[in-house]
Amino acid sequence: MAGEEPDQQEPLKIHPSETIKTGLIAGMARGWESKSVEAQIEDRESLRTVSGENTHKDAGREREAELLDMTKKRLEREIAFASSRRFREMKQRALAHVERQIEELNSGSST
Repeated sequence: MAGEEPDQQEPLKIHPSETIKTGLIAGMARGWESKSVEAQIEDRESLRTVSGENTHKDAGREREAELLDMTKKRLEREIAFASSRRFREMKQRALAHVERQIEELNSGSST
């Protein structure tokens, strides 16, 4: 200690894994977490209509319609590139089933 100046301290060296344990970043993490929770609450509230009814069913129908549409496009693509007659027939039956589901979904949502 003979050659050191007493006013200067060595900088605090902390391993990155210790930063969370010591709480140096914990405050920031909680801040980001609370903003995420706040955003989730706002998203949930934005799903409600002006009258206050939840549009959860409508969102579910939209998701189902999108999935059916993607499935239909995939089946059409598979049919177009099918080399086996039996494979093509199987995909055509699956496509007919998906088209019936789309019709049922559309007729159910229009009432």
